[in-house]
Amino acid sequence: MANLWSHINSLLLVVPYEDVTKIRKWREALKNAGLNVHICRILCVMESKKERMEMQEMSYVVFLSDGDFGLLGKLKHEDAKKIFSDRYDAIISIGEVKGRIGKAVSGVRKRWDVGINSTGTHDISLASVDLSPNHVIGFLKSTLEKLS
Repeated sequence: MANLWSHINSLLLVVPYEDVTKIRKWREALKNAGLNVHICRILCVMESKKERMEMQEMSYVVFLSDGDFGLLGKLKHEDAKKIFSDRYDAIISIGEVKGRIGKAVSGVRKRWDVGINSTGTHDISLASVDLSPNHVIGFLKSTLEKLS
């Protein structure tokens, strides 16, 4: 019987924004784990829309803040709309994803929802002291390889 990791092709990784170098490390960690980074997406949660507007474009990352939602909760960010309309084999959330972004992420079509250091409702919840991208993705891969 195949393990859960072997069923993951498309993945949405939801991470809090720290800096551009860390985003590149997340992408490299996905690549090192054997995933096709061209069909995996990173949703980077930012504190403010102003902060998001200052970011450079990266084809594999969508930067999103609560400020990208209108008064009635309608998403105004076109790239984020596309990410939220796609279907993924897994959504991996690092830390807490709250507010309008958390609600939008929970509505995405997926097979599995995995939370790492998150108290939200997930299909699989894991905890890790080391939050370096290579460790987290390696830990996730080894854990999902044990599950079938």
